Amino acid sequence: MTPFFASWFGLGYLPKMPGTWGTLGVMPLLYILYWTSFKFTLRFDLIVLAASIITFFWGWWLCFNILEKFRIEDRQSLLARSDKKKYDPSWIVIDEVSGFLLTVSLVFFGKAICLSVLGHVQSTVLIFASFILFRIYDILKPWPIHAVETWMSSQERFQSLSIMLDDIIAAVMAAATIYIVFYWF
Repeated sequence: MTPFFASWFGLGYLPKMPGTWGTLGVMPLLYILYWTSFKFTLRFDLIVLAASIITFFWGWWLCFNILEKFRIEDRQSLLARSDKKKYDPSWIVIDEVSGFLLTVSLVFFGKAICLSVLGHVQSTVLIFASFILFRIYDILKPWPIHAVETWMSSQERFQSLSIMLDDIIAAVMAAATIYIVFYWF
């Protein structure tokens, strides 16, 4: 069951762009959270932040268990499932889930936007922009994302955290870019 959840219900096993598929797999959850917040007059940003925190710690635990299992059984089994010879297998996409949820939360949290005032169209544009920018930062891994990921993945005790943390940094950078573009111009 651990690989099933770490791959966000199997989306990480899709052959092309598993991280993008995993991020797109968050959309049904965002839709449910959006309408739950709208129906019960709850703050969307806080609900999504809570979901991001939960998936972060859940993902960290899943990654730790996966890496530990393959360290004990056969380190090559983990590498055979991955595109790259590193400890962030492409089929683990729960890190993208947590990162994208954080991006959306920060975008809506920064200005304490009330969705009923903002409107559905503007909310959709912000969520779409969050998706695009998060994926760009996650794929390109500019500084400091690459530096943190490289250092942490080289330390055996931080490898599971490294899988999750690079996407958290990408989320913060994507949200900062959206603030600059959408709110300052």
